[in-house]
Amino acid sequence: MLAIGNVQYEDFRYPIDTATFARPEFDADKTAGLFGVNMDRLPLLEVNGQQIGQSKSIEKYLAKSVGLFGSNDVEGALIDMITEHIRDIKQGYTDAKAGKEILVIIL
Repeated sequence: MLAIGNVQYEDFRYPIDTATFARPEFDADKTAGLFGVNMDRLPLLEVNGQQIGQSKSIEKYLAKSVGLFGSNDVEGALIDMITEHIRDIKQGYTDAKAGKEILVIIL
């Protein structure tokens, strides 16, 4: 979304040793409490020194900031609704593929 919105940004990723899965830089920053706002997890978006955690919160913030979340609150809610429907469908597919039981309610 940042690229589409023509926004300058820094994409920082922690290196992981693929042989051992060691991630010393991440572990040091986690121990230092740098991810506390997001329950010691990634991803994090930093905007003007403020951290935002949770993927979906970051997505919504970015969509709004680059003009991809509708032109009013109702359009934004409809966009949000569609993305949540897609997430539910994808999760249902993943669950079915994994052999999990799926609850279907027919009225």
